[in-house]
Amino acid sequence: MADDAYTTAGTMLSPTPVHTRSLETIFGTVEVARTGYRGAGTPSLHPLDGALNLPQEKYSLEVRRRVAIEAAKGVL
Repeated sequence: MADDAYTTAGTMLSPTPVHTRSLETIFGTVEVARTGYRGAGTPSLHPLDGALNLPQEKYSLEVRRRVAIEAAKGVL
């Protein structure tokens, strides 16, 4: 299939239907639509997450940075 991808180990990955993930940003919740790729015995890969530098966790890097600054101040 033309949409298949392969890992560096040569495992074939097939695209999954487009789905969304929530990301908490300084602007509020954002829904990111993305296609994943999966194969037998391998975790799903989401190339858009890497291209957008999205963390695996729910909170954006900027939200996490601001929380760390406030925590360092002893506000939390």
